[in-house]
Amino acid sequence: MKKPLSITKDEKTGFKINQKLIQLSLITLAIIGTSYYWLDDRPEVYQTLWLTTAAVWYVIISMSILLILNKTRLGYFMAGILSWITLAFLLVDNFHVVFDTSLIASQPSELMTIRNFIGILFASITVVTSHNLFHKIRLSIESE
Repeated sequence: MKKPLSITKDEKTGFKINQKLIQLSLITLAIIGTSYYWLDDRPEVYQTLWLTTAAVWYVIISMSILLILNKTRLGYFMAGILSWITLAFLLVDNFHVVFDTSLIASQPSELMTIRNFIGILFASITVVTSHNLFHKIRLSIESE
């Protein structure tokens, strides 16, 4: 008879730590996202497409947090997809740092570039924790 999978004690990070870390990083991403509208001096951020995209982004963050509080795999999955998209967006917004040209809008100020790098850090944390939690939930379900 095959033994069911279980979470072992020698894991690098625990479920509770990852759970708190993903919630904190999603809230931080939401705060960083709002800074577009009070720190950014680019006129593009007030166009309809940007505002609509931001509204959808905030709805997905809110839904992810609610689902994560209920410890559902869908919440971790949504947070992971959202963080990958956010990471890609922030990297593209900082494209000018390496290639001296901006792709999605006019070139951001130095303050916005620094803010993007901070966002990249938190989006990366969210990617890692959502991946860890998604698989930890699967292991704990299979062991029951």
